[in-house]
Amino acid sequence: MYDVTRPNQQPGPGREQVPGARGAAGGAAKKRAAPRSDGPDDEKAVTRQVGDKVTRKIEKVAAQQERAIARTQQRMAQLERHSQRHEQAMARMAETVDKLDRLTAHLEALELWTRDDVPSRKPRFSREDIAREAIRIADDEGFEALSMRNLATALGAGTMTLYHYVKTKDELLALVSDEVMGEVVMPPGELVPDDWREALTTLAHRSLDAIIRHPWMLDMPDVIQIGPNSVRHFDETLQAVASTGLPIADQLEVSSAVDHYVFGFCLSSRQDLPADKQVVDDGMLDYVVSLMETGNYPALQARADELGAETMWSIVHEVVADPGRFDRGLQMLLDGLELRIERAGVNPASSGRPPRPSARPARGPDD
Repeated sequence: MYDVTRPNQQPGPGREQVPGARGAAGGAAKKRAAPRSDGPDDEKAVTRQVGDKVTRKIEKVAAQQERAIARTQQRMAQLERHSQRHEQAMARMAETVDKLDRLTAHLEALELWTRDDVPSRKPRFSREDIAREAIRIADDEGFEALSMRNLATALGAGTMTLYHYVKTKDELLALVSDEVMGEVVMPPGELVPDDWREALTTLAHRSLDAIIRHPWMLDMPDVIQIGPNSVRHFDETLQAVASTGLPIADQLEVSSAVDHYVFGFCLSSRQDLPADKQVVDDGMLDYVVSLMETGNYPALQARADELGAETMWSIVHEVVADPGRFDRGLQMLLDGLELRIERAGVNPASSGRPPRPSARPARGPDD
């Protein structure tokens, strides 16, 4: 059979070649091959189509991510607001608990001094015995060594026996604090001086001396000081400031200012070296000089330029170690208080003063 798609094929016997068949077949082949054109314009078009699809896909994903991030941020903001409200509620609750704790502490402290312990037999120990032994332990071994067990051992008693006298460690500390305050109040037979400056100076020195003898007092937790000696000290302080002629509120501020000065001085002095050990350490001096070289310490730099860094540092050590520093600072404070009295226009000499109490008799052996 003759195949019209094969141009070199000769017609077989008895077959005739159809005119124009070859040309028609070739034209049809050309028409079918036309769409296969691989020209550069078609490739660019395909590339653009693919790129556009990829870009749209990326933009869609990015938009989804942005919406997810926005929802997450919104949720986090809500959680943050809830957390803040929760923290505020917890802070209010903590404040309420703290107030209740303080109220409980006041009531417990009051109960220590007001309860009527009527023993069935003569007590083996007095409160003074217990407090003084506790003070001895703290003086000799440090405040950390003061425990109910150690105190009971020192007294030659069982721990449970000690709890018969003081119910808690807080009660023990209250007894200790009031016993130390007994060293601060005026001795039996002595009265608070009439002059307010002399009186405040006397009481300030008595407080300082007690803390020097018992420095661990600064490490004690807060104790509600309403024992007999603590109240007596408060009364003597009121006696001291009564002659200022100031209103009662100002008198209380004056006495508080002196107390704060004493305790602040004692706290800062614990960090100072004794006078015989004060030395100008070269390493410390070099460190301070390096700080001044930054230009951030103009006052120190001015003094160093004027005196020399080593001389300036020696003066600092001398002032800190000077035993007269307490009195100088106290007198500066009292000078300021005196100026306030003058500005208030009161005349201390003619001001009223509460009746002076009789001097306390000395303690007898049975007191």
